[in-house]
Amino acid sequence: MRGEIDEIIQQLDDAFSMPVHLLNEPNDVYISEMIVVTSGKLTENAKQKIKHKINKTIAGSLTFLDKESIMNHFLRIKKADNIL
Repeated sequence: MRGEIDEIIQQLDDAFSMPVHLLNEPNDVYISEMIVVTSGKLTENAKQKIKHKINKTIAGSLTFLDKESIMNHFLRIKKADNIL
């Protein structure tokens, strides 16, 4: 798991530090928010390690979604819509 966390940290660092070229835009831009999505389980400890190891100015710009949180969100929507 440590290697996977290190890979996520590196990807976040790259994503926030590298400019992005958008079509029909004259200037490159930088992202301001990132959603980290995983099909498995992302523990609270892993989330805290990631936030601790990245630049503090971007830590608040992260949202974490794992399989469990996605399913819970889906079930809340379905329940609210009385579909289930």
